[in-house]
Amino acid sequence: MEQYLPLGIAIGAGSILALMCYQDWQARSISWPAFPALGVALVALHLLRTPAAEVVGQVAVSWTALAILLTALTVYVRLRFRGLRLRDCLGSGDVLYWVVAALYFAPAEFLLYFLGSSVVALVTAAVAQWRRPAAPAAFRIPLAGVQAACLLLVLGIQTLVPAWPAPGSDLDRLTLLLP
Repeated sequence: MEQYLPLGIAIGAGSILALMCYQDWQARSISWPAFPALGVALVALHLLRTPAAEVVGQVAVSWTALAILLTALTVYVRLRFRGLRLRDCLGSGDVLYWVVAALYFAPAEFLLYFLGSSVVALVTAAVAQWRRPAAPAAFRIPLAGVQAACLLLVLGIQTLVPAWPAPGSDLDRLTLLLP
């Protein structure tokens, strides 16, 4: 019975991610209970693979990196687009999603996921805009929804192929990138 616990948690997290993706794509809004529910599931999955003390440190580093990224983005938006605020460009659901997604990944993996899923979101939005042109002011990228779909894919791969790099793996220590 115990061996099915990670699978059950992964299915639950996957269901929440699928719901978030659907809601963000359809209504550009995600219901708030999905965030804490996903956070609990992702922390549980992370704790099944990594010791608790390590998880706390990894989440702290990931959240610090996210805070630095958001600060830099805020400064960029203020300097580049005078009078525009970050909340005019980025939804609170996107930021909440990043905070929750950081609970699952080790710091290096989170940054790779963040950048990769952001590129996928931009490409997806460009294709959607190309297929159905809308006024630039009316078009909004469903960032959290596309990134939720990317995390669903990562969870699926990690569930079906357990040897794939997991939180706390060599990928986290950047040994693959260093000589």
